[in-house]
Amino acid sequence: MPTTSSGLYSITLKCTRTPVNIYNVFWYRETSGITGAGADLGAIFNSAVVPDIADILSTGVAMDTLTVAEPTSINADFVVATSTSVGTRTGTTMPSFNAASIRLVRSTKETRSGYKRFGPYSEDDVAGTVFEASYLAALNIVAADLEVNLTPSGFVFEPVIVRRLLTPVPWSNVLYNPVSEALVLNRTTSQVSRKYF
Repeated sequence: MPTTSSGLYSITLKCTRTPVNIYNVFWYRETSGITGAGADLGAIFNSAVVPDIADILSTGVAMDTLTVAEPTSINADFVVATSTSVGTRTGTTMPSFNAASIRLVRSTKETRSGYKRFGPYSEDDVAGTVFEASYLAALNIVAADLEVNLTPSGFVFEPVIVRRLLTPVPWSNVLYNPVSEALVLNRTTSQVSRKYF
């Protein structure tokens, strides 16, 4: 059972589909256990991943901030504006709870697989209960981003699934599971926590 007491990072992407705030949390482990590298991780995620996420969100979605936290240390959070301010999908924006799913496949049975729910997208991105071809292609680009290591100079950040602890930080002996692959689910879904009525 792999555990770590250092070098664990979370990235929280905050978006807004008025009046709802939409959050996605991504977990990474610096493979050498290096601490204090939140700015480096945030910068590469912002430049390499955020623009691809923008390409699966409607123009009615504002992309606000990235917050990089290091729960295995007492280091302060690193907060930065996103490199892209709005989604790029044109057409009528779907309600805030409409989402596309990417499954983060676990490497072992010690945790469940993870999921990311991205949205909302545009009405033009849907063909019945599945996605239109260009939107599906954009989802697959994001999935590819989420299954590879991020490697700013001097660091290797591995995408992981984390069993969160309910104790105050700093956490120790945190169970993590490397992401073996990220799979797009070609069907529409909803994220009930994002409903506002």
